Amino acid sequence: MLSMKNLMTYVNPSKKFGENDRKMVEIQIDNSLDYWKPEDIMLVTNFPFKYNGIKAIVIPDELCCKVNVKTSKIGIIVYLLENRILNELAWVHDLDAFQLAPLDLPPLDRDIGFIDYFYNPLINTGNVFFKPTALDVFKWINEEIHKWNKIDELVLPSMIERNHNNIRSRFRKLNVTYNVGMRQTERLAEFAEKPVKIAHFPPFEKEVLDSFRFLLPPRLTKLLDEKFTNIH
Repeated sequence: MLSMKNLMTYVNPSKKFGENDRKMVEIQIDNSLDYWKPEDIMLVTNFPFKYNGIKAIVIPDELCCKVNVKTSKIGIIVYLLENRILNELAWVHDLDAFQLAPLDLPPLDRDIGFIDYFYNPLINTGNVFFKPTALDVFKWINEEIHKWNKIDELVLPSMIERNHNNIRSRFRKLNVTYNVGMRQTERLAEFAEKPVKIAHFPPFEKEVLDSFRFLLPPRLTKLLDEKFTNIH
């Protein structure tokens, strides 16, 4: 097992999961337990939650990002690193980014591993690998989010273009195998290093789920079908 944490974050001003979100986090935990030791799975929320032996780390409500709640993970990562709650290499991912195979240690010779969209150079922050030494970079991103009132994926291109604080030297772009998404899925899968490691899609949309079935292992397929039977 890798010396790496599987990090998922979810904050909501209502202090509870939405219906689909709860299903997604349960699938994520069940699927992650096929690949990770329980102690290496980190779920971070702003309310108490426990499922299948995984207990959420509860963080303050003020970490809900006022720009966009989905961008909260940047500030959460800063919080976890500053408070030494997280001290290892980590893979942080959205709840709709599903692991498909064991994660070999990514070729990360810098502080952060980003994945672009393959068909365009923008960074997709739905899957990010990072070392604790990336704390200052996440602080810069968080500052830019609040300065420009934009989400992380919209401030990063400008930061990279102007090489904000020499940010280009701090990250490495990783292969699309770590983020096969909804657009041009078959083409992405064709060019990805094999086996494809991560699929990023909303499984509660039937047509989208069906378009990813060729990539999904049987166990994950079963978990998704069991949770979203209303779409079949």
